[in-house]
Amino acid sequence: ALIRKQIPKSRAVTYDLLSTTKKSQIEEALAPRPLGERRKIVIASNLAETSLTVEGVRFVVDSGLIAQSEWDPATASGGVPTKPHSQAGIRQRWGRVGRDRPGWVFPLYSREQFEVLPRDTPPGSTRENQEKLIMKAKSAGFDDAAEFDWPASFKSGLVDYDDDALKYIEVFTKE
Repeated sequence: ALIRKQIPKSRAVTYDLLSTTKKSQIEEALAPRPLGERRKIVIASNLAETSLTVEGVRFVVDSGLIAQSEWDPATASGGVPTKPHSQAGIRQRWGRVGRDRPGWVFPLYSREQFEVLPRDTPPGSTRENQEKLIMKAKSAGFDDAAEFDWPASFKSGLVDYDDDALKYIEVFTKE
C-alpha cells in the first residue's frame, strides 16, 4: 500500500505476489509486458523465490527477511514468523534478477549482517509438524517410525559406484 501511494498510476502498475493472492492476479503479475508500457512493480513474498518465475525482472529490493513456517514441539504449536533468511536463500533471490538482461539487487542489509546469517535454510522436515507423516506411516503398518528406512536416511555405502561417480562424490562431500 505504501509503494502504491508513492508511485503515480500513470508511471507503474503494482502487483502483490503472496500466497493469498488470487490466481488471476498472479497470472496478470507474471504476464510479460509489452515494451513501452508502464513499469511493472511486483511486491513478492518468498513465494516468488522458488515457486514462480517472474519474467523480465530488472531490479530486486531484498529485505533479507522470510516468512517461514516453523513448529515448536515443546509447546505443540506452529506459526509462520517473519525472521532473517539464510545466506543460501538470499542468494537464490539474487538469482531471480537479470536472467534475460542486466539486473541489479538492492539489499536492505549490510555485508556484515549478511555474513552472520545462517549459511543454509533448515529443511522443511525439521521445521514442520511431522505428526501426520508418523500417523500415516503407522496406519500403513509401520509401527516404529524411528526404525523405518526413510528415503532421506539413504546411505551411499550400500551402492557400488563406478570411478567417475566416486570422483564426483568426493568433490561434493568435501567441507
